[in-house]
Amino acid sequence: MSGASTTASMLGQPDLAIATHNDFVQVSFLSLVFPLISSVPAIHGIRAALQSLKATGSDVESAKGMGPKDFFQVMGLDEATKLDREAGGEAFSDF
Repeated sequence: MSGASTTASMLGQPDLAIATHNDFVQVSFLSLVFPLISSVPAIHGIRAALQSLKATGSDVESAKGMGPKDFFQVMGLDEATKLDREAGGEAFSDF
């Protein structure tokens, strides 16, 4: 809990703008959302990958062995191809 001089701290409550999970538990929050939990690490990874590309001229190192098909599988390619097949489509027949 922050020791900053905020209204919340003066009232003996955690300053929820800079709180930890335990601070939320202390004030009986049953649900907690971390809206940037994946966005912030993604930005760091994107920056590192672009710096590597600039330095080496290649994405081999930053890709860490993941090719285009692997990427699209992570993004839901398998589900999309299944749905397409079930609907009678052939858009993904080459995959």
